[in-house]
Amino acid sequence: SKWDLGVIILVGLLARLFFICLNPPFEDDYYRYFFDGFLMLTEGTPYESPPMAWFGQSLSTFDTFVLDHLTYPEFKTIYGPVVELFFTLITWLKIQTVSLLKAVYLVIDLGVYAFFIKKLSKQQQILYLWNPLILFEVFISAHFDLLLMVGCFFMIRFFDHNKKYGLAVVLGLLGSIRIYTILFWPFLLKGNKKLSLISIISFLLPYVFFKKFWLQNNITNLIAIMDKWEYN
Repeated sequence: SKWDLGVIILVGLLARLFFICLNPPFEDDYYRYFFDGFLMLTEGTPYESPPMAWFGQSLSTFDTFVLDHLTYPEFKTIYGPVVELFFTLITWLKIQTVSLLKAVYLVIDLGVYAFFIKKLSKQQQILYLWNPLILFEVFISAHFDLLLMVGCFFMIRFFDHNKKYGLAVVLGLLGSIRIYTILFWPFLLKGNKKLSLISIISFLLPYVFFKKFWLQNNITNLIAIMDKWEYN
């Protein structure tokens, strides 16, 4: 019934609003998000120099605070270009608290619901609105994985409607969010050379916004961070 669906939506929304007000437990990745945005606006790329190069520099109170709380400031960022453009946007918008960052996620989340989820069955809406992985990773931990999820919804939509070119573009952009998603290319593009070329172009296109490319140092940085990483 409409009443049942209203309760489902209300509970999902209230849970999101509650978690937005909480500081992420055991998480500090969002400090890197903020500082990467600062580097992008200041240097034109977050891939040029590690955050530790800014110790002792004249920074704003906020940027100094963020820098002091970064994990592994000796390493350059490992995030892909589409994600970095998002970090740049939130920095440009003066999003300077984790609660405001999660509020931006909520706006995107509501867009996902309106565009993709609203027409699904009640059970499928529950699966999205009450999904513990979404609630934890996005609205508790403040991770950017919602961007990946948006891309996956577009991928599914294009695949279901046989929109091959749209699918190829989205697959390329997903690779610039999380590099491991290129593993889907052989299964969804099925060796089509034209579609594969579109995905490659779509993957590389976000790099035009950067003075220095992510792929030049990403693998080395990722291995080094994984070697030192421990759950905090």
